[in-house]
Amino acid sequence: SMTFWQYLQQSSHAGNAFVWVALLFFAVSFVLFALLPGERMRIRTAILLFVLSLIGLAIAAGIGREGHQDSSFYRWTVWAALLLQGIALVGVASSLIFDILLAAIRLRPPRIMRDLILAFAYIVVAITSLSIIKVDVTGIVATSAVITAVIGLSFQDTLGNMMGGMALQMERAIAVGDWIRIN
Repeated sequence: SMTFWQYLQQSSHAGNAFVWVALLFFAVSFVLFALLPGERMRIRTAILLFVLSLIGLAIAAGIGREGHQDSSFYRWTVWAALLLQGIALVGVASSLIFDILLAAIRLRPPRIMRDLILAFAYIVVAITSLSIIKVDVTGIVATSAVITAVIGLSFQDTLGNMMGGMALQMERAIAVGDWIRIN
C-alpha cells in the first residue's frame, strides 16, 4: 500500500522531482521578491497560487489514498491543482525572464507583448494540464479554433486597429512627448 507522500507525488505528476520543483519555485520567488519591488504583487500572487495548488494536491492525495483515484472529483481536483501550479510557475518565470534576464541584456519588450506571451502561456498550461488528466483536448482545440475564426471575422476592424497599435508600440516610432502634425 502506498503512503500519503507517494500519493502526493503521483497526484503532482512530477514524481520524485515534486519536492525539487517546489523548493526551486519558492527559492526563485523569494529572490525575485527581494530584487523586484515593482513586481512584488505579481510574485505574491504566484506564491499564493502555488500554495493553493499544494493544498489541492494534498486533497487529491487524500482522495487517492481512500481508493477513489478513478472518480471525476479526484481528476478535477488534480487538474485544478496543476492549473494553479502552472499559472504560478508561468508568473514567476515571466518575472525572471522579462525583468531579470532580458533587462540584463538591455531588452525591454513592450508591455502588451509580454501580456500576449503570458496569455498564450496560460492557454498552453490549461491545455497541458487537461491532457495530463487524460481529457481529450482535440475537441476543445477544434471548437476554440472555430470560435476564434468567428470572433476574428466579426471584429475585423477592431482587431486591425489593435494590431496596428501593437505594431506602433513594438516599433517605438512614437514616444511620450512627441508632436504629431495632421495637415
